[in-house]
This record gives sequence, C-alpha cells and structure tokens, in this order.
Amino acid sequence: MPTLNEFFNESYLPYIQQNKKSWKHDKQRYSDYVSKRLGNKLYDEVTAIEVQRLQMDMLLGETLTKIYAPATCNRTFALLKTRGQQAISW
Repeated sequence: MPTLNEFFNESYLPYIQQNKKSWKHDKQRYSDYVSKRLGNKLYDEVTAIEVQRLQMDMLLGETLTKIYAPATCNRTFALLKTRGQQAISW
C-alpha cells in the first residue's frame, strides 16, 4: 500500500497532467496543505476524521499559521475526494 505522497506523485499526478487543465493548482494545493500533514501516511490508514481536522484547521487556523478562505478549504477537500475516487476506480 503506497503512502499518500507516493500515490499522488506516481499515479494521480501523471494522470491529471494528461487529463486536467488545472492540474498545477491541484499539485500546489496538495503540496501546500495535504502533503505535510498526511503525505507520509499509508493510503489505507488515513481516516475521515483526519481529513475533517485538516479542513477545520485550515478554516480556523488552529494548528496552521494562517486562516484560509472557505473556497481554498473546499478545493483542497475536493482534491482529496477526487483522488480517493480515482484510486478506487483503478
């Protein structure tokens, strides 16, 4: 089972580079918000509560150095959701 970082860099990123115009935004969101917090976890060990905590921390700035706009939080959450759905379909 790969880590989130391994899956993103080795499988998901090459796929979106070929199929999504805004792939650079997804890459930036992943490296800025997700990779540092969840990237070293095995894919099947990431829980819904961890993803929810990440989203809440981004909104409230509790463990991060700044508060992010709701749209940024939502796009980051959508990236995780889409990547998860893609992993299941593969």
